[in-house]
Amino acid sequence: MSYKNKYNDQYKNKCKKKFKRNQKQKPLFSCEKFKVLKVIGEEVVQVVSDSIDELDFPAQEVLDVDFELINTEDHIFTDKIVKQGTIRKRIEYCDIDGIIRCEFVDIPFTATAEIDGVDPDLELEIQNELILAETDFNLINPTTLNEKVVFEIKIKVSTWVQKKLKVCNTNIVSHNIISN
Repeated sequence: MSYKNKYNDQYKNKCKKKFKRNQKQKPLFSCEKFKVLKVIGEEVVQVVSDSIDELDFPAQEVLDVDFELINTEDHIFTDKIVKQGTIRKRIEYCDIDGIIRCEFVDIPFTATAEIDGVDPDLELEIQNELILAETDFNLINPTTLNEKVVFEIKIKVSTWVQKKLKVCNTNIVSHNIISN
């Protein structure tokens, strides 16, 4: 064997070790299944309340009234959700001695939302958001507050579904969803 052929054979063997041929390369994109939330629907419900609240201390002036949605419970029927809960009212006022005081009053409520596609047999995610709380109040006397309140609550209903998503081999999810 000549020197040239021997050198070429050694070089070929080294190249075979360094650069393996016929390796399967990972595709750039693949389709993976993910569980995602699919919105079934949403509706805004309105609750109206009229109340007379007795304050613990005589008030000189009511400074602010804020609201918070708490303790909600959902009853699911076909195409309908009955929502029960409490709206916590925070009354901030200045008493006759000039001290700023704060009191809380809970307002129970019940509201109904009709949303097509709601089914009691589905695994549902229900989100609630107090989007509006308007109040008209006046002091009848230093310890009595008369108040009319309008609340709007947005109810969003979603369910978990499995979707195929295009995934890059770096595990970055593409914004293009492949439909089933």
